[in-house]
Amino acid sequence: FKTKTKTRGEGVPLTLGFRCCLLSRCAYDEEQGTRRKELGVVDLQDRNTRSNLHLVGLPEGSEKDDPMAHHVYTRLSSDRAKPRVFLFKLLRYTDRELILQAARLHAPVKTSDRAMLSFFPDFFPVTAKRRSAFAPVRKEMREAGIQNFLIYPATLKVILNQGEPKMLYSPEEARNNKYKNNSGE
Repeated sequence: FKTKTKTRGEGVPLTLGFRCCLLSRCAYDEEQGTRRKELGVVDLQDRNTRSNLHLVGLPEGSEKDDPMAHHVYTRLSSDRAKPRVFLFKLLRYTDRELILQAARLHAPVKTSDRAMLSFFPDFFPVTAKRRSAFAPVRKEMREAGIQNFLIYPATLKVILNQGEPKMLYSPEEARNNKYKNNSGE
């Protein structure tokens, strides 16, 4: 490696330590660029599935003679312990939000056969994994009576006793900031 100085124009040899510093900086910049690109792909995939909705708990054969019911699976599963997950592609994102709000408002949602239905938004697997990492912490907080919810993509919002919101960006941060009761301790 040789560089030119502005005053003399002659080559100045770079020290080994400076070369290592330059190379590590280049590697860091490449890593950050790759990370940004990966996050961009995840964001595009999430936008693509933004109007999708998952339905869990619908009993087998409930479509009866509906000509518009399409089957994804070719054979019936003998394992009935785990319900099938149906994926609906809705025309509009607002329709998905209305369905999710109505399901929350009228929870628990049951069919005429008394089967429990659950509705979930569809996320790209990377985002779903990031969100599910908060599940144990959220459960602890709910049991302690602390109001919390997830904001897209994976940020935990905790409402403290004075109505003050606290944003937690990782499960580790949420575990370290233990809110044992709603008094903010």
